[in-house]
Amino acid sequence: MLYLEWDPIRKAVENEDDLDDVPVVGHEEDAGAGEQTDAGEQMDAGKQRDGGEQRDTDAGEQRHGSEQRDTDGEEKDVADSEEEKEVDSDETDAEQMDAGKQRDGGEQRDTDAGEQRHGSEQRDTDGEERDVADSEEEKEVDSDETDAEWFINFSCMLNEVEAEVETDGYHSEELNIPISSDDEDEDVEVYPQYSQSSGVGEQKLELGMEFGTLDEFKSALREYSILMGREFKWKKNDKQRARAKCKKAFCDWEIYCAKNEVRNSFQIKTFKHNHNCCREVNNKQANRQWVVSKLEGKLRMQPTLKCVEALEYFKQEFGVHIEVTKMWRAMKEAKQLVEGNERKQYAKVFDYAHELLRSNPGSTVKINTVPSPEGPPQFQRLYICLAGCKKGFVAGCRPFIGLDGCFLKSAFGGNLLSAVGLDGNNHIYVIAYAVVDIENKDNWKWFLTLLHEDLGDYIQNGWNFMSDMQKGLIPALQEVMPGAPHRFCVLHLWKNFTKQWKSKELKGIVWQCAKSTTVAEFEGHMAHLKTINCQAWEYLNKWPKQAWTKAHFSTTPKVDNICNNTCEVFNSRILQYRCKPIITMLEEIRSYIMRTMAARKVKLSGKPGPLCPVQYKRLEKEFHFANQWTPIWCGDNMGLRYEVHMWGNKVEVNLGEWTCTCGVWQLTGMPCRHAIATITHKGGKPEDMCHEWLSIEAYNKTYQHFIEPVQGPQYWAQTQYTHPVPPHKKVQRGRPKKNRRRSVDEDNVTGHKLKRKLAEFTCGRCGQTNHNIRSCKNIGVPVRPKKYVAPSTSNEDDHLLSQDEQALNEAEEAAAHVQQDPVEINLSQPHLSQDSDMEVPATIVPPIARNKLAITRAKKRKVADKDDAEN
Repeated sequence: MLYLEWDPIRKAVENEDDLDDVPVVGHEEDAGAGEQTDAGEQMDAGKQRDGGEQRDTDAGEQRHGSEQRDTDGEEKDVADSEEEKEVDSDETDAEQMDAGKQRDGGEQRDTDAGEQRHGSEQRDTDGEERDVADSEEEKEVDSDETDAEWFINFSCMLNEVEAEVETDGYHSEELNIPISSDDEDEDVEVYPQYSQSSGVGEQKLELGMEFGTLDEFKSALREYSILMGREFKWKKNDKQRARAKCKKAFCDWEIYCAKNEVRNSFQIKTFKHNHNCCREVNNKQANRQWVVSKLEGKLRMQPTLKCVEALEYFKQEFGVHIEVTKMWRAMKEAKQLVEGNERKQYAKVFDYAHELLRSNPGSTVKINTVPSPEGPPQFQRLYICLAGCKKGFVAGCRPFIGLDGCFLKSAFGGNLLSAVGLDGNNHIYVIAYAVVDIENKDNWKWFLTLLHEDLGDYIQNGWNFMSDMQKGLIPALQEVMPGAPHRFCVLHLWKNFTKQWKSKELKGIVWQCAKSTTVAEFEGHMAHLKTINCQAWEYLNKWPKQAWTKAHFSTTPKVDNICNNTCEVFNSRILQYRCKPIITMLEEIRSYIMRTMAARKVKLSGKPGPLCPVQYKRLEKEFHFANQWTPIWCGDNMGLRYEVHMWGNKVEVNLGEWTCTCGVWQLTGMPCRHAIATITHKGGKPEDMCHEWLSIEAYNKTYQHFIEPVQGPQYWAQTQYTHPVPPHKKVQRGRPKKNRRRSVDEDNVTGHKLKRKLAEFTCGRCGQTNHNIRSCKNIGVPVRPKKYVAPSTSNEDDHLLSQDEQALNEAEEAAAHVQQDPVEINLSQPHLSQDSDMEVPATIVPPIARNKLAITRAKKRKVADKDDAEN
């Protein structure tokens, strides 16, 4: 390959002296060949294909005058040219033909240069000055012509070099190898090749297009027909060939593909691409398999894709309408391909646990199964506590843990138990989580035992817990960690309270009692509640006070939360993951925790100040109320005790013990409004009097630990454990419910109009509330007779009404005293009138027949009343 160094902005060469400045750099053999004499003219033509450099060199020598070469150098160049001619003789005839014209031009110029050199030598021997002058004039004339030729040849060489570099360069991973110019067979035909990686609408079918297999052709034809909006039918379809025509009989469109034995490929040999028919939106070629193949890639980019969005996507992208049922089934199948099979993933839980322990040393992963004598064991529960979460919580978080459980929305159900803490910036911090088959005392006891082993002694570390009073959680916590402070979520307690007492005043008193920070304030609200409703007071008084009111909370964790919002926030964050297969769900949860910890580590890395941003905001709110309080020193020797006044209210503040009468400072670890007024009075900074768990230093200690990355399933080691099967799930009737059941108080007001709330109604058959006769499940209960208050204006209607009541009464009496087989009733019989001689048989009338009979007669009476009113 020839490399040239050239400045494209360089000015044109005007005289012979400028030609010395043009750099031409090549291989050593090319430079040596440039100095050869007339005997090396044939070698110049052979080197013309490598860039044409020799012509430029010889032309330059012509302009400079080659009479200075010595005879010894000429003989050496002749020998070199003879050797190179032997090498070049093996080149192909095709290459010689391509460079024939250039070779002839180069030889001609070299011959002229040799003649000029010969004439110059002869003129130098004679020493005639006139010949020298004529030679000078000829050089000047030839110089102008050679300059133009030199620039044209140099541009051709530069284009050839650039094309050669582009051809030899590595630009893509695809093997798009161009046909080389060195091929001996110049008559090889080039056909378009089909590429499976082409996007929608990028690949078009052409006559002569080649395919690797016949299935590739069929797939391409399906894509083409859907994109064009036309259907086709197979006229011939076997392993060697395929012929398709348009489904419309009058349309001339046709395509035929068969195997090409010479090229060992399948090629389109007949293609009539014009359609005489119209485009159709509904295309049967868009079957479920094709829809699944398109949805798989879409779901990987947009995991929350809904069925309605998918329908719109196919309309806009492919111009085809897909049925809702087909789309729903295709979405289900595509999600299995993206997220994994739910049943098969239970067999990989041991492999997943081994990978977590390998990638995150120090973590705790426990799996329990139920042995089965007839087959593989059944999955029961799984516990995960990653080393990064465990170490970070102990390093900088407050000793406050929220416990909660939520339902899983997958095919096999189950519950997810979680333990969540709070960092220095009041962000949730996930400690551990577990998947169990059911939420009961045994599973909670197992979860709390493992959590206690991971975090350490609860008495030494002062762990405090909060929960929603789940099933079996309270007794399990008392057994595992007896005496540990346990708070109840006041929101759940208030919801249970409102089910019995719906008074708005009573609801407000519950929250006042829970938010009271002093014992006196709490007792005052409870006494007020007792005067209003004694039963409500008894209901609240039975709960332990240290579990639901701030006045009796433990001051160790420096948290004043009365609601279990930490776990509720975590459950809402993983809501979209809870409907996925077990391993996919666990990996999504782990990835969410890893991303959150990494983001929060960077979030406050450069924040100044001793406190976290959220704690600063809380402190600013207390600053606003601190201006209304006036501190007065009591005169102690240390100058740390103050009496703070505001409009007759007095509290005591002790700066040495960090306490206040209101109890907020002890409970939260942050100075209250009374303490802030006292601290600023002494010239101090309130942020310096906050607990260390609220500082930015504690926050950084928490997030100095991280979660190690985990490899994909294809790289997991295969364990020797028996693969478990998923747990049994009792399938309920109806469509599975994924949305949480909201209580009455959670009804959100949307728009400009409230929702209509119907009054309580009763069933016409059984008399029970909250359902009607159509949805009544008490089939055996007889229908209650309707009471007609309005008198009838027709004797026929009176006779009909009495006859109906008599028939129903006789049927009910017969059903009560006589037990016999049910009698089939022909409901198509006409109703009896007063002119009919037939008698009504006293038989057992089924409830459904009685209902239809009563409804039919009621409609007739309504029509008769309407006619009488018109008359």
